[in-house]
Amino acid sequence: MNMQKKNAMSSGSNVFLFLDFFHKPNYNIFMIVCQAYRFKLKTDRKIEEKLYQFSGCCRFVRNKALAIIKDRLLSQSIDKTINQRIITRYKKSAMLPNYYDLARMLIFWKSTDEYNFLKDVHSQILQQTLKDLDAAIKSAFTKGNGIRFPKFKKKQRDKNSFRYPQGFSVKDNRVYLPKIGWVRFFKSQEIDGKIRNVTVEQYADGWYISIVTKKR
Repeated sequence: MNMQKKNAMSSGSNVFLFLDFFHKPNYNIFMIVCQAYRFKLKTDRKIEEKLYQFSGCCRFVRNKALAIIKDRLLSQSIDKTINQRIITRYKKSAMLPNYYDLARMLIFWKSTDEYNFLKDVHSQILQQTLKDLDAAIKSAFTKGNGIRFPKFKKKQRDKNSFRYPQGFSVKDNRVYLPKIGWVRFFKSQEIDGKIRNVTVEQYADGWYISIVTKKR
């Protein structure tokens, strides 16, 4: 088994994760492989303004949610923009807001005049940001894995990025990003497998799309 896995991992640089091995009574093995493809986007000024806006809103939501969690850990005051029922829950010992609590806060923030700009951004990338934060915090509390508690993201230091878990579409050399539209990209290779998610990231030479696929 270990030799089969080792040989499979050396077969391609894009293969980065093996999700599972399924054993059947007849000893057949089915391997699910995730593969990542990265292509440079063909952007213009209008598209880039949207990309900056979306990544900025994701950073804002993440930092705001992280501040609430840190306030709870430090026994400081809870963010006053959340409703009283959630505040009561936070007062319980050893209780931190999870993804579902944060998602409810997001709904409330979007309903306020102060944060209604979040409505301009696709809801699922904001929700995905909160899911990633929740997973990072749980990992930080897992003993022995060496993962540190998440830090606040800064515009000047951290890479602009956001991820669509669904709602996107990829056709030929174009990708549809909800609330942004169709964007062309430089397609250097064929995409193999069922697409799971797409991530938009900014690098020094421009914006890229990372497409993660799954196949057996």
